[in-house]
Amino acid sequence: MLYPKPKNTLQALRIALIPVFALLALSCGPQTDTPVTGTVIVRNSSYSPAVDHTHYHGYDATGTQVYDLSPVEKAHEHVLTGLPSSVVLLESLSHTQDHDEYASGAFTVKVTAGSTTLVNKTCRTVYNQARTAVIDENTGFGNLLVRGNFPLDCNSPRAFPFDELSTRLKQIKGTSFNLNEYEIILVSLINNAGNLDDLKTEETIFGLNPDTDIKCQSDYKDGTPGLYECLDAYRALPYSALAPTQQPQKLYWWPLWICGADGCTTLDTYSYSKLQDLPQLMHDLINTAPPYAGGKTKRLVYFHCEHGCDRTGTVHAAYMMFKDKETKTLTLQQAVDLANAAINQEDNCMKDGYLALARKYCAYIYGSESPKCK
Repeated sequence: MLYPKPKNTLQALRIALIPVFALLALSCGPQTDTPVTGTVIVRNSSYSPAVDHTHYHGYDATGTQVYDLSPVEKAHEHVLTGLPSSVVLLESLSHTQDHDEYASGAFTVKVTAGSTTLVNKTCRTVYNQARTAVIDENTGFGNLLVRGNFPLDCNSPRAFPFDELSTRLKQIKGTSFNLNEYEIILVSLINNAGNLDDLKTEETIFGLNPDTDIKCQSDYKDGTPGLYECLDAYRALPYSALAPTQQPQKLYWWPLWICGADGCTTLDTYSYSKLQDLPQLMHDLINTAPPYAGGKTKRLVYFHCEHGCDRTGTVHAAYMMFKDKETKTLTLQQAVDLANAAINQEDNCMKDGYLALARKYCAYIYGSESPKCK
């Protein structure tokens, strides 16, 4: 059976769960021809002051939306009435006052004639296979450079989605692909402002305490000179997992910030973010033999932001221009098109300030007057 191409994280999750929906419909669906509706009480364990309202959607066993509730104001408890018994997946989308998506959650549910209570532990972003793509490879070592979105699931405690990433890479590289052979290195582009909670969660999968082991994010605010000065040490020496066989093994925190009103008069905020050095680092990592610790014979470098689109796309385009710096055949637009095409993105991820950041990198590679950067 063919399923539609996912447009976002939750749609990808719904598509992945369609076989589960079918089993739920067979095993626990109501055995009656009379339509049944029920009530679901959603208890929100927490929400940010940034949340203004929440949307709820229900999907049946085929992944078809069969329930759509008008936006409700944020509250610790929402009572959803009139849900049809065919709903087997309920999703929540929390938005800010400006209607920007802030958090998302999805969970299976059995609707009965009575009421069902769910605890909604939403998380801002979950791993999305559709945003994962291989963009470079060292065939001699077998090392890979992979782009993606935030690589954690929604469980508590959250974990690296090793099996989901393995499945996606088998789709790309073939069924013989074995992720267990790879030392996994994360390059996180998210900042410590709006993304701080996700950043701390990502750090904990390495067995690190983000409040004591990693001082940069807690001692310096995002976008300040001190933060980027502090980060320099960790660009040379990444945070590493406490156990060498744990997945993943290393973390480079390389926060990027959007170009502001000055149009990036310097390449990066305070000249410390050093986007100009990141493609070189990733290129060096995949063109170096891994340390063979814990039986790992290959290396996989996974770089990401939250949604795997804007900051990730900017770095992807920069990497393509870095690879082209000798022949100088690519234009900025061609590099951006390659980055979007890698994740089947029909429109441009790199809006406004992120596109300006890619343009500034283009000028760094090709020269400030190059027509290729228009």
